[in-house]
Amino acid sequence: MTPVEWGVILIVAAITLFVVGWLPTIRSIMIFIGILAVGLGGHLTHLLASVMVWVSGIFGVLLGWAFGVAVSVGFVALMVALGIFIAHEWHPKEKAGRAATFASAALALLLVGGVGVAQGLISTVQQGINSTTSQVGG
Repeated sequence: MTPVEWGVILIVAAITLFVVGWLPTIRSIMIFIGILAVGLGGHLTHLLASVMVWVSGIFGVLLGWAFGVAVSVGFVALMVALGIFIAHEWHPKEKAGRAATFASAALALLLVGGVGVAQGLISTVQQGINSTTSQVGG
């Protein structure tokens, strides 16, 4: 079985555990790993990257006006907040609630989308370097 297939199995199992209400910490971890496995397998990365670019276009002006920061700072701040919340919920002395499942899914989706945006950024930088090198060298 491929990692993408294992990811789908983990997501379905996590949703089933969510509906039944069993093993909240395990289901939170399962959905996080499942989304990462499916997303980083290439099936979800480009779609989520496109959504993140679209959202940044919409909220970029609003965040710039309200806080004076770029939308990427908003994404990073949301990822940090979700990471802290999930780390607290996954701690052995805590019992994860229903919100931990949603937070785990959201963080995994943001991570997968961020990888897609970073891949686009890397290819853009490489094209810029190649263009600059060819213009300077020739």
